[in-house]
Amino acid sequence: MCNYNKTQYYKAEQSNVASKTIKHYIAQMPHVRYEDSCYIGYWEITDK
Repeated sequence: MCNYNKTQYYKAEQSNVASKTIKHYIAQMPHVRYEDSCYIGYWEITDK
């Protein structure tokens, strides 16, 4: 089950910006990386 309070689409809707803007800011964080497996991807928080 998805937690809609944490999705980039929900945050973008709350902030009145595009979801790609949220994705761009998340991608700039050094301790966060995007994991992709064919059709489904997710953000993983790693140790610095």
